[in-house]
Amino acid sequence: LVLFPFVHLSDKIGDPNITMKIMEDFHGKLLSFGYAVDRAPFGWEKVFSLTSKGHPLAESSRTIRP
Repeated sequence: LVLFPFVHLSDKIGDPNITMKIMEDFHGKLLSFGYAVDRAPFGWEKVFSLTSKGHPLAESSRTIRP
């Protein structure tokens, strides 16, 4: 697993200090369950490329809240 903070996908941006703490805690919890986990650096500019066959409008972003 890779924990990758994509702030631009959210309509509600949290406090960076709190967010970093949550990411650190989540990373530690996943490691304790035996998962192989990496974290992308927080605040860095990222590039993500994905090529696939399909309709040009077949991708979307979702926000799921409790």
